[in-house]
Amino acid sequence: MKELLSGTVVLVFTGIYLAVLVGVALLATQRSRAAGAGEDPRDEHELGGRSLPLFVLLGTLYASQYSGNSFVGFSGKAARDGYEFIGSVLFMQSVIVGYLLYAGRLFKLSRVHRYRTPADFLLHRYEHKGLHLLASGLMIFALLNFVLSQLVAIGKITMVMGQSSDGMPLHPAWGIVSLALLMVLYETFGGMRAVAWTDMLQGAMLLVGAMGLFILLENTGGGMSGALSRFRELWPDKVSPPRGRDLGAWVGSIVLFAAGAACYPHAIQRIYAARSAKVLRRSMAIMVFMPLITTLPLFLIGIYAQALAGAKVLGSDEAMPLILDHIAGTPLGSVIALVVLAGAVSAMMSTADSALLTTSSIVNRDWLERYFLPGRSPHFYLRCSKITSWVVVASIAAVSIWSVANGHRIWQILSIKLEVLMQTAPAIWFGVRGRHLSGQWAFRAMLVGAAITLLGWLTWHNTDTGSYLLYFPTHEVPKNLESMRTLLGVQVGVWGLGANLMVCAIGSRISRMRAREDLAAA
Repeated sequence: MKELLSGTVVLVFTGIYLAVLVGVALLATQRSRAAGAGEDPRDEHELGGRSLPLFVLLGTLYASQYSGNSFVGFSGKAARDGYEFIGSVLFMQSVIVGYLLYAGRLFKLSRVHRYRTPADFLLHRYEHKGLHLLASGLMIFALLNFVLSQLVAIGKITMVMGQSSDGMPLHPAWGIVSLALLMVLYETFGGMRAVAWTDMLQGAMLLVGAMGLFILLENTGGGMSGALSRFRELWPDKVSPPRGRDLGAWVGSIVLFAAGAACYPHAIQRIYAARSAKVLRRSMAIMVFMPLITTLPLFLIGIYAQALAGAKVLGSDEAMPLILDHIAGTPLGSVIALVVLAGAVSAMMSTADSALLTTSSIVNRDWLERYFLPGRSPHFYLRCSKITSWVVVASIAAVSIWSVANGHRIWQILSIKLEVLMQTAPAIWFGVRGRHLSGQWAFRAMLVGAAITLLGWLTWHNTDTGSYLLYFPTHEVPKNLESMRTLLGVQVGVWGLGANLMVCAIGSRISRMRAREDLAAA
């Protein structure tokens, strides 16, 4: 029965799904052109006319938050780390807590001042060009990293699930290039509406795939209870709660997701694009429960995979392929595996296309329009935005193919972007809720947080000599080098965020005292 997952069947099923996706994108494109008549074309292209209804907004938020690393990275890390990774459910729920710190107020401000990018708000609020350029640069770094992680995941899925006519695994370039091309095509012609509508379909595939796979495994052999028992027997050291440094990493990850994932630039653009404040509130309320029906099943699937593998230690990207190969022994399992495959591809595409659209928006709005090519027409910037998307996709696709060939892990790619991106959060939080923090202090705070984070990622401790050095590993890391990416078990980005918040608090206090002195002097 495993032949059902090979060759022609996979290609036909994937082709049908992508054809449906193209149809949805074309329909959204027609709606986008009709709605954009007589308006600023950038507002329609980048924000869907600021009119996304509840289910479209919910679908695109869900699909953007649960990406390729949800299918591949989360299940793989659960297999590697064991029970302590059940904290991933809290990690994803903490994202909504992060949204609640600023989303409602930022939405109201965006309606008044017509923001189109996250850095738009920062420039308007702080009136500091250095802060604006630094924030937009960090966002671009995170977004490019985001697109890279999704295309890497697509390449890995292509190698595992696809086969050429001679039975050899397909080269990852086939999946990366074809899906990247499809993604940039419908984004170019349909903008945010095409991205959001296809995200809604992709989110549904993700949800059905995760739940379908979980239900099938629950009814296979001894089910989840049998797998959990076997896991406890084989890996007793992986069933205890986190302690010491592991507990620090657990708490740090909650902060990481609350401050980093909640400030994804493409998520902020979706806040701008909501039809109303009521629609935004309802979407956030529903999103709170999504980790229970997505992240939790994926965690249990990872545990099942490691129990299935026995004493063999699974790599971070091996758990989901092992499960798919396991269930492909029956007709129903093969069908669900196909749905899971489509769901995984959907998750990757939905996050990548959202990040791609926001990348081109930031490059053109925050860089070209404001600094390098000011004073041009809206149509000129819209053309530049579409050209940017093609250049970015071509470049990232090439890097993704290289990354898959060199074995870089998805969880590592995910981590660095969150730790860098979270340094923009304090400026956003203080900006929507306080009046006293100045642009100069916000810039200093963000610079300090980003510097600590990047130095931590690039600094290694030589245990033989006791010295420290800057080193970016491209292959196997020597055993005598110890990474400084965590301090006392907590991610260095969280320490950077702490320093960032401290500088913001000091700056806000100083600015408040000076304002009182000026008022008294007057």
